[in-house]
Amino acid sequence: MTFASDAFTNTDGTVLSTHDANWVKSTGWGTPSDIEIRSNAATCKVISGDPGVWVYSSASSADYEVSAVVKQLGTSTSYNAGVLARFSSTQATGYMARYRYNTGVQLFVFNNSTTATQLGSTVAGNLSNGGTMTLKLVCNGNQISVYKDGSLIIGPITNSVVSAANRPGIWNFGLSSDGCSLDNWDATYLSAPSSSIASISNFYRMMRSA
Repeated sequence: MTFASDAFTNTDGTVLSTHDANWVKSTGWGTPSDIEIRSNAATCKVISGDPGVWVYSSASSADYEVSAVVKQLGTSTSYNAGVLARFSSTQATGYMARYRYNTGVQLFVFNNSTTATQLGSTVAGNLSNGGTMTLKLVCNGNQISVYKDGSLIIGPITNSVVSAANRPGIWNFGLSSDGCSLDNWDATYLSAPSSSIASISNFYRMMRSA
C-alpha cells in the first residue's frame, strides 16, 4: 500500500514545502539546502553548505520501501542524490540509498550524526547525462536492501541501528544544472499496517452483519 508519493509536478522554482506542506527539512542537518521543482522534478535550489535533506509525513510501520527515478544532469563527482527511509525530522538518523557520478550506488546509515556509516559495498556504474535509474531502498525489520531498476544490488544487510518508522524522504546535493534530479517518488508499506488491517476487518464484519 502506497502511503506517500510525489511526481513533483509544479511551476519551476516552487520549493517543496510550498508544493506540498507534508515536505519538511530534517532539522538535524542544521540548515539543509532548499529543494525546488525544475522540469517537474526535484533539484537543489542553492547549495547552502548542507545537502537538501527533506522528509515526508510520518510512517505508521517501519517496514516500507522508498523509490524514485534519479536523472543525471551533469558529471560533477561532488554531487549526489537518493532516497531516505526511517529518517528523523529532528535528528540525522535513518537510512539512505544514493547515486553519485563516477562512484555508483551506495547504502548508508546515520545515527544522530551527519557522518554516515556505509553498509555493504559500492556498486559502480555511471549514468550518461540525461540518463535515469530507479533507485529503491527497502527496510524490512533489520534487513536493509537497495534495488536499481528492479534488481537487487545491495543486501539484504542486517542492521538494527534504526528501528523506528520515522519518515521516508529524499536527499539531494547538487544544482539544477548539475548533479541529479529526482522524480516519481513514492513510499509503500511492505504489508498493510495493523490499523489498516483492523479497519478492513471491521468493515468486512459490518457488511456481513448488515
